[in-house]
Amino acid sequence: MYLASREPETASTRVCIPGYPGTHMHTPIAPLPARKLQLPLQLVLLLTISITKSTAEVLGTIVDRPCAKKVNRMISGITTVKTVAILFGIKGGLSDVGKFAAQHALKMPGVTVRPIALSLEAEEGNDFSIQVDVKDEGAQMQLQNTFSGIQYETLDIGDPSAQGKLEVAFKGVDAVVSCIGNRQNHAKWCTLGSQKITTAMKAAKAKRIIQLSSMGVGDDYLPLSLIKVLWGCMLSTTHRSVYKDLVEMEATVMSSNLDFVIVRPMGIDPAEKPMGTWKILTKRGEGNLPITCAKQDVALFMVTEALNPSLHKTFITIGKC
Repeated sequence: MYLASREPETASTRVCIPGYPGTHMHTPIAPLPARKLQLPLQLVLLLTISITKSTAEVLGTIVDRPCAKKVNRMISGITTVKTVAILFGIKGGLSDVGKFAAQHALKMPGVTVRPIALSLEAEEGNDFSIQVDVKDEGAQMQLQNTFSGIQYETLDIGDPSAQGKLEVAFKGVDAVVSCIGNRQNHAKWCTLGSQKITTAMKAAKAKRIIQLSSMGVGDDYLPLSLIKVLWGCMLSTTHRSVYKDLVEMEATVMSSNLDFVIVRPMGIDPAEKPMGTWKILTKRGEGNLPITCAKQDVALFMVTEALNPSLHKTFITIGKC
């Protein structure tokens, strides 16, 4: 079973986007202490702080650009029941986004949620307990309380039966939100996962997927900057396997003939507090983005776009307003 209880919610969600018209049961777990920020992101942040504002202007790395405009989008405007499958891994920051996406969707009226936790058990084991890396212990507790009270599917993506189980899970869904990867040194199975997910979607006649990826993959529409160059160097050296896995995942989704939106977030910093707003880049020339953003805000965008489509067969980069 996937259906979980949802709290009524009537407040509108503020969305800040340039040119974007506008929506196995587990026992409760004590919150874990927030883990340290991964080294690559620490390094980038330190380098950013060391650059003076005047130098940043020359390099094109100003990240405090104001949002072009603000748009109110009423999630409560959904007039018919919609069903969304939300997939997430058990490790990594990108997988955390999927857990928060499920939490957001469970609070939305008129939405049926099918949360599915995925793991490559040969490398990651079969501990599907819900944990997230955020500094806010209250947010950790709220998320764990959400999942402790619902049933969610758990799958070993490496098992031959995984694709068939996904087909069953995708029957009747309006959209799939997929947050299966990571940018750390965890198991790399984005390509394998995306192959099974897209094949299962087509077999189940599910047509729309919102796929999480990463800045630095493909054309992320960001202007040339020191940060962009540093992250590109990391992806081509110390994070080469990460880059290869994400590139092949994107290619799989893009060639699937599904209606897709590939979401490339800036650095999802565990210390960032969610604002309920975001800014996206859909093409070059739309400005720059701050280096970090909140996992919860990326998650909210993905659920909103899954349930209220306005982008189709495209790629976007998302960051903080």
